[in-house]
Amino acid sequence: NGVEGAIYVGEFDWAEQALEEFGIDQLGPSLMLGLLCSAARLHSFTGRVEEAAQELDRARGLVEASTSVQDHAIVAETAAMISLVQGHLDKAFEEAFEAMNLGQVTSASIFLYAGRAALWQGDAGRLQTIIARFGGRHGGGEWNRARRATLVAGLTSLGDPEAGAAAFGDAIRIWEALDIPYDLALCRYDFAVCLPDDPDAQAAGRAAAEWLERAGATQLLERLA
Repeated sequence: NGVEGAIYVGEFDWAEQALEEFGIDQLGPSLMLGLLCSAARLHSFTGRVEEAAQELDRARGLVEASTSVQDHAIVAETAAMISLVQGHLDKAFEEAFEAMNLGQVTSASIFLYAGRAALWQGDAGRLQTIIARFGGRHGGGEWNRARRATLVAGLTSLGDPEAGAAAFGDAIRIWEALDIPYDLALCRYDFAVCLPDDPDAQAAGRAAAEWLERAGATQLLERLA
């Protein structure tokens, strides 16, 4: 939806205004669920943690009796993203893995949530598992190529920092060409978190921090401090 698109390009004020104009409480259950999850993702990312938790709880309430796998998938993905942003990395990985097991209804983004949860803990085994599953589920397209390049760069950096730095440089260039500010900032963030002593990673971290600060992503910024 438009709110999700606004998040990816960094138009957070527009996304907030759109949520207000939609009037979540006036919508039917299906539309309400989608917008509650979008609101929870937006508010978690921009540091409004309590609001995000309340919106996620409401979304969970809506799907309790639902037989739609898609509905359960969107809630599981949202929960994983919120846990990741808040630094609950084991929980984020478990929630993302649960979402993956729901099948093709989950988006490719869930692999980045799980991969980042593993990467930020330095868990090469878990990360390797996610990359293998991603390759089997999501193959084509530049966006998926960029996602996979990001995950592979992270895995490479855990074993060979020099090769990892080069791989992150390649992943960043793909995201730059796609012109998706959200994913570009997070790829730079990954680079800085994985290889904090690398000069290029430090520069990437500064660029990521500038964008995250504008977004109000205070919890992610703390990890770069």
